Amino acid sequence: MNATEIKNKVEQTLENTVNAVESIHKTLVNHPFELLESVETFKTPVQKARALHDKATESVYNQIRSINKILSNYLSTLIPEPVSASQAKAHSSTAKPANKTKPQAKKTTSKTTAKKA
Repeated sequence: MNATEIKNKVEQTLENTVNAVESIHKTLVNHPFELLESVETFKTPVQKARALHDKATESVYNQIRSINKILSNYLSTLIPEPVSASQAKAHSSTAKPANKTKPQAKKTTSKTTAKKA
């Protein structure tokens, strides 16, 4: 598995986790809201509270998803594109062979000139 595949797997796992947590959250809060709404005195204020709750939690989970996408896009800039076997072979056949001998250093001589008096 290359780096891009790992990044995609992590991104998908986070998305699935957020979806699962959101679903569980909705299921858990549904029961208390239903119980309170069944009492006529509380019905209207509880419906308003539920609407506010649903809007706020939806916003939170959407922000988590947005952060996941931002991080994924950022990681994409850090991970090099995978090179296929055919691309690697083509690149190696066109590459120039390395020079195995060390280049000779240029010999320099310094000349000093004396001024005639």
